[in-house]
Amino acid sequence: MKVLLNAKLKNRGGEEFTQQTRTPYYEDEEGVPVEKQRLEVTEVTVGRMLTAALLKKEGEMEEKEIMEKYELFLKLEGSDEIELTDKELEFIKSLVCRIYDIFFAGQIIKNHLTQ
Repeated sequence: MKVLLNAKLKNRGGEEFTQQTRTPYYEDEEGVPVEKQRLEVTEVTVGRMLTAALLKKEGEMEEKEIMEKYELFLKLEGSDEIELTDKELEFIKSLVCRIYDIFFAGQIIKNHLTQ
């Protein structure tokens, strides 16, 4: 199944959902680089949500599941769309259900992970 990773999620009002993200940057203070952070508004996309779910460690995990999550992460990283096998699709649906609340999990599965 083809999944569009740049598809944007909607809030309950039907508007595109955004979040504030802290982004580190460096500023030169008297010749010394000092790390600072700024808040940036970013769009919440299917790709960002799947990436976050894939990179989240869930308690004690077996090597097999860690590598399965990592390989899927590599597959979607930097892509606008990916083709998922039936096995990958079921794994991601299960992961989304475990990681996200009903509003986001339902929206991701119904609108973006169902054929």
